[in-house]
Amino acid sequence: MKYFITIMLLMAISMGLGAVNLQLSGGLDFAGESGSMVEDVFGYYIENNMATTISLQAQNNFQNVLYGLGVDYQVKRQHVALPEGMHYDLKSSSFIPVYGVLGYQFLADGILKPEMFAQLGYSFTDFTYDMYYPEDRLSAKAGLYCGVGMGVQIQNIIIQGLYRVNNYKFTSDEWNGSSYDNETYDGRTRQFNISIGYRLEGLFKNH
Repeated sequence: MKYFITIMLLMAISMGLGAVNLQLSGGLDFAGESGSMVEDVFGYYIENNMATTISLQAQNNFQNVLYGLGVDYQVKRQHVALPEGMHYDLKSSSFIPVYGVLGYQFLADGILKPEMFAQLGYSFTDFTYDMYYPEDRLSAKAGLYCGVGMGVQIQNIIIQGLYRVNNYKFTSDEWNGSSYDNETYDGRTRQFNISIGYRLEGLFKNH
């Protein structure tokens, strides 16, 4: 229900901003990994299995410039098992980023329209855990979302490649036998996404 409300709110705001294009895409996330910067200077990351993403964007354009709002559902992805003797309490993760998008489309009057774009917003989390010590507690809070990418529009079909990062605040409560020791640190999931979609143009345009 909360995802449906988010989408409806996005559409209402976008229509209020004068959005005229609606883009629906589906894609695959490759080379995904999750982790933090607490282990050492270079960070500590765990590989994620490949997973899908569904994206909805409401857009407007001024000459060659595209702008608008979007929401993605990054379907829950499992974390690859660690070598024997190691354990990672985060079992799977899903993200729902809500963001603004700004892009530039080359050859806007042509059949083949290359484009580049950036996304910036807020990413909500949905994690599951596999606790090595059942008495311990883990939780995650939403954080900054950002992405950059390139694509091409062929008539109404849009193909895009995107590199993006979901940031979150991770809290670990470890039971020491009499009380909980609390530790909070910054985490992130980064991935490369390839998607194909349909851009319906002129949907809300006044004639």
